[in-house]
Amino acid sequence: MGKISESLFIKTYIEILLNRYDLSFHREDRCMEYFIMDRQKLEDVSNALVMSLDLIKKNIHVSKFYPELYKQLNSKYMSAACFYLLIHHFGQYFHLDKNYHIDLETTPCVYHEFYEKLKDFHLHITTFGLGNTVNVLSDYTPVPIDTSLIHERFFNTSDDLSMM
Repeated sequence: MGKISESLFIKTYIEILLNRYDLSFHREDRCMEYFIMDRQKLEDVSNALVMSLDLIKKNIHVSKFYPELYKQLNSKYMSAACFYLLIHHFGQYFHLDKNYHIDLETTPCVYHEFYEKLKDFHLHITTFGLGNTVNVLSDYTPVPIDTSLIHERFFNTSDDLSMM
């Protein structure tokens, strides 16, 4: 079997994403929050991107994925590229293999309008949750993608303490 790599489609949009936006992360234990900053405006676009690692279930749990990129000009496919890139950054950071899965909870509408269309994953509904939610699962397949442009964001803790 040949080496798995990202599709030309996703590769193209990741390049556009990284040219327009600076991506960073902050890690606490097995949880990572990701940040997207507009390179021209030097303004945060989103900080509602959170993933955690469940070692027992062997899951990458997508706790929050609201990149807010759809609010930006010429942003078609940017959220898809962002999801792809962040999943693989997370997997590489924690040295995950193909025995892991991706899981998340969303609404049926968001699943059908976004997650179901991500052809580089095999996201499917596993159960219907309380209210208007669905649980979604996919295998995680590591790919050799360069995620080195996603850098760690450090917070100045002395500023945080002075505000108390």
